[in-house]
Formats: sequence, C-alpha cells, structure tokens
Amino acid sequence: MGDPHKINGYYYEDPWDSGMCWKEKYNWNPGVPTYATQFLKMPDLVIGQAWGGSSMEGCARAKAVSLTHVEDGVAVPFCSEIGNHVWIKRPYIPTIAGTGEWEGPFAVVDCAGQMDLYNVVVHRQEIVEIGVKTAIKWDMIRDFNPSTEGQRIYWDMRRWPEDVLISKIDPKYLPEDIIPIRLVEWFKERAVFYETQEEWDNDYKPLFKSINGIPSWRFESNGKWITFE
Repeated sequence: MGDPHKINGYYYEDPWDSGMCWKEKYNWNPGVPTYATQFLKMPDLVIGQAWGGSSMEGCARAKAVSLTHVEDGVAVPFCSEIGNHVWIKRPYIPTIAGTGEWEGPFAVVDCAGQMDLYNVVVHRQEIVEIGVKTAIKWDMIRDFNPSTEGQRIYWDMRRWPEDVLISKIDPKYLPEDIIPIRLVEWFKERAVFYETQEEWDNDYKPLFKSINGIPSWRFESNGKWITFE
C-alpha cells in the first residue's frame, strides 16, 4: 500500500476483495516472511478455506508438473509442496467429522508468493486454491467464456462456504485417529520474518529448475538442488 518499509509491517490490499476503499479495511501484515517460511512443509492433514483461482495448466507447465492422471492442478501456500499430490474433502463440519467424499488426487502446481503468504494463510485462512476445472465441478462458476481477450470467468462464489480438509496422504491409508491441523494457527507459531531490510536484501532467493521433470530448488548460490517429497 505504498509503504516502502515493508519489513516493519504493511497493509495488504487483497486483489480478490472488492469494494475495499478504506485503509482500515485492508489486511495488516506484520512483515516480510523469510524464504524458509515460504518453504515450510505443510502438515499431512490440514483444515481451512478453499478459494477459487484460475486455470492451472500454465502453472503446471512452468513448474514441470504433469496433470496426467489427476483431477486438476491446485495451489497451496507453501512452495515445498509443488509436484506433490493432495486430496480434498468438502464440506468439513467439526461436529460431523467425515462428511463428504475425498476427491483427487490433485497435483500441486503453485504456491503463495512471498509477499502474499501471510495474507493467504492468516487473513483468508486459505489452505488450497482450486483451478477453473474444479470450480466448475463444484458449481462455483456461473459462466466461463474463453475468448481472444483471455479467460472470462463469472464467479458465483470465490470461496467454498465451509472449511475443507486437505490430505497429503492417500485417504485409503489415512490413519483413523489423525487430527486435522488448522493451518492458520500452525503457521502463526512457525512463521519467521526478516528483521532488517539488509537481511532481506542479502538473503539468497530460491532458484527453481526442473531436473528430469521434477521441480527442484537451490537455496544457496553454490548449494545442491533440493526436491521435496
């Protein structure tokens, strides 16, 4: 929001919020999360919000992730999960655990940007962003008209009205006694922020490339390429 000193915290204008014209309605972010925070490993079973996004095919190509034999592509908050599979159950109501059916697998093809991460997890309480294909299946889109001017999407709702579950474990093998973790609370306990502008400027930005079709990252200038499973 025009504040050059984001290390000290800043207001974030969520592009998916409409009609927000007063500064006090913007979301306050306490600072800039570290790259290590952006690559946290998400717990095996989490609960939170599902938001509608855009077509996932372009993200899949950019990250060298195959969408063959999966329901669709999705984005989750943490970049460490790109290339992995997840399953989604909706709706999830705490007093009636286990309602709904597991859907998937979905391939993780994208993650939250560094400057978006806190807003995504804390303010939106988002655990997954679904693609257009899935949003149509879920009746979240009123109309979808690809055109020469780009994809025109007319949404009935951007956010699924109830919390959903995301599992990194195939539901066939999901332990019956596993308790879902509310991602927003888990994240608040683990998020680390840069303390100075110099620390942020000098931190090595993770470098991405595909190695034999597998998304990989390097976290030091001369470091090894790392894959997450």
